[in-house]
Amino acid sequence: LDALLGGGEYYELAPMVQLPHLLLQSSALGRSFADALATHLVRDRLDALADPTSPQSQLVLKLFSLLMHAVSKYSSCEAVLSPHVVPLVEACLKAMKEVDDPSAYVRLLRYLFRALAQAKFDLLYREVVPVLQPCLNTLLALLHGPDTHELNDTVVELCLTLPARLSSILPHLPRLAHPLLRALRSTSSELQLLGLRTLEFWVDSLNPDFLDPCIAEVEPQLMLALWALLKLQQSGALGAKALQMLGKLGGRSRCFLREPLELEAKPNPEHGLRLILTFKPETSFLVPLDRCIQLMKTILSAPPV
Repeated sequence: LDALLGGGEYYELAPMVQLPHLLLQSSALGRSFADALATHLVRDRLDALADPTSPQSQLVLKLFSLLMHAVSKYSSCEAVLSPHVVPLVEACLKAMKEVDDPSAYVRLLRYLFRALAQAKFDLLYREVVPVLQPCLNTLLALLHGPDTHELNDTVVELCLTLPARLSSILPHLPRLAHPLLRALRSTSSELQLLGLRTLEFWVDSLNPDFLDPCIAEVEPQLMLALWALLKLQQSGALGAKALQMLGKLGGRSRCFLREPLELEAKPNPEHGLRLILTFKPETSFLVPLDRCIQLMKTILSAPPV
């Protein structure tokens, strides 16, 4: 590993990961190598991610990706990753506050969260519980700040895929309402689907008396975002899922009607309101009512002659 990661010279990424990939796939050596790889990467190589464009950073991310895939695939690797989860999350959160470009650390957290979500390891979920609040604090601070590195979509995904049971997330549910709204308003169909699945999970698992106050601050915008997914240009899967969610919500899906709607309007429309007057046999005229009203207003406000 030191030979792979120690040099600063340029090298091809693919050949450098072939041997670690084969070792992680080995039934005899996979667990031992995963333990050694996790220890080395977390203890000695996280600093390489400070420069996301460097070859070392790309290699470290690729090795982490292989490691997380092995952990999610083989249940025997759960105990291997357990002592490294909290130090890894804490190191990433610290670096995300300090480095100029935290994109590599954000990607690493996404690898970790996806692996834990796929494997659903109770042991690892319990390890993450103590760092849930600082993790959410850092992610929301990053989300509400300037998006100079185009990380907002990934940060929203991290907020909605926190590796913990619902019972552990309940105290933080009101703070997750804004990321959920951003997911439903996103231009990414993958993120919109994640938002729909998250909202469906909340609705199916929680009593309305508990859930409604948690999302009350964004509830009108949330319902408008669901209705917007029913537009014809949306894909069938998203539209059908949104319609299913509106059905589950029942009368709550129309709560936005109590609030004034923010509608798009133009102060000076190109044509405005027009009246079509048709005279026999087939002669028709377009009468621009906006211009007529403006003309009448000018005449009435003019001083008498």
